[in-house]
Amino acid sequence: MFYAMRKCLFCENPAKTREHIWPEWVLKRLNVREPIHQKMGNEPAQLLPNPEQKVKAVCGTCNNGWMHELENLNIPLIGNLMQDVAFALNGLQQYQLATWAVKMSMIGDFLARSQRPLFFDQVEREQLRVANNLPDRTQVWIARYAFPDHVGIWGTNSWALDMTVHAFITTVVVGHLVVQVLTAQCFEKWDGIKVNVEPRPGPLPWPQLVTGIWPTVVSAAWPPTFSFNDDTEFSVFRVIRRFSYGEDLLSKAARSSD
Repeated sequence: MFYAMRKCLFCENPAKTREHIWPEWVLKRLNVREPIHQKMGNEPAQLLPNPEQKVKAVCGTCNNGWMHELENLNIPLIGNLMQDVAFALNGLQQYQLATWAVKMSMIGDFLARSQRPLFFDQVEREQLRVANNLPDRTQVWIARYAFPDHVGIWGTNSWALDMTVHAFITTVVVGHLVVQVLTAQCFEKWDGIKVNVEPRPGPLPWPQLVTGIWPTVVSAAWPPTFSFNDDTEFSVFRVIRRFSYGEDLLSKAARSSD
């Protein structure tokens, strides 16, 4: 029996190589010894004992080419953030980090493929590869986690305006750095109209807790005034789940179609 080989997420080549979800330099610098946290949508949370997790989602050309270059470009920046070095990100640094975060979001989208069709389309993924273009209706924020050695990725979904707007939200934690990406897709009725996906209330107004880096601002100070931890009020899960609503609707729709 013959099977069609999966196509690379970012180009037309077959996905013949396994890409590390977590770059080796991150794992070494944080000296990661605990399991990796991973949760996508309504699937059960996972604690992955092997931090060197790989997925067969990309080709060797992408893995060793533009993705490798993007990683190298961000090593000094992400390294300082995750190890809590105080500085201010300029516009270019914000864009570089946002591009890396969107790449991680697209990998997270692939991890969620068992629950729904891929959220990002081929054009959006190829535009990231070819021109570092971020998808329309994308926002990126950073926040600080109080603990220095955690690593994890979470994907959540939001449906709004009578299910005519779907947002996919990816939250990545590496050391002290929390970076969150929201990309919204809208029915044609909303073309040319600004659509906001509102978060749930936080323990403080969200602008005091997270810093937007895409669209870029003049300067983004690090570290922020407030940090997240593992307690109830300022738990990092308040950030992870702040846009998550409507996932139960998707589950019910899937069950009713069975």
